Amino acid sequence: MIGVIDSGLGGANVINECIKFYNEDFVYLIDNKNCPYGNLSYDRLKNVLEQNIAYLLKNYDPDFIILACNTLSAIVDFDMELKIKTPILKTNPSFLGIKDDGENYLIFATKNTIENNKKIKWLKLNYKNVKTLYIKGLPKLIDDYLVYKNEKNKNIINK
Repeated sequence: MIGVIDSGLGGANVINECIKFYNEDFVYLIDNKNCPYGNLSYDRLKNVLEQNIAYLLKNYDPDFIILACNTLSAIVDFDMELKIKTPILKTNPSFLGIKDDGENYLIFATKNTIENNKKIKWLKLNYKNVKTLYIKGLPKLIDDYLVYKNEKNKNIINK
């Protein structure tokens, strides 16, 4: 069993990819109660994540947990991973194409991802041509797009 956590439907894309590699059952925790994660304080988000992980561990005992959300992935620290003892896989943008080449780069993300993602912090510190833009409604826009444009994701949610 693989646990997947997200605040909305975006995690369905992650599950779609994982199905190609894992012949396992998935339990998908969609946390609409606390959606969108990007607008929560760091401490509140960390507490929500710990509660959601505890829920999955208690009720489903997954082999590992996938955080299908860049915002969640950005706030997980080493101490949290040690405390949980169940492997946590984090999603994280790669930013492979970014370089100091005179071009400007803009990273769209939630506030928590911008403030807590170590790669984004490093890029902003080391590359003056990298800017970030916080979009308050980004998680809802993603979910709305997935609901109306991607029937495959709707099928996964219904299962």
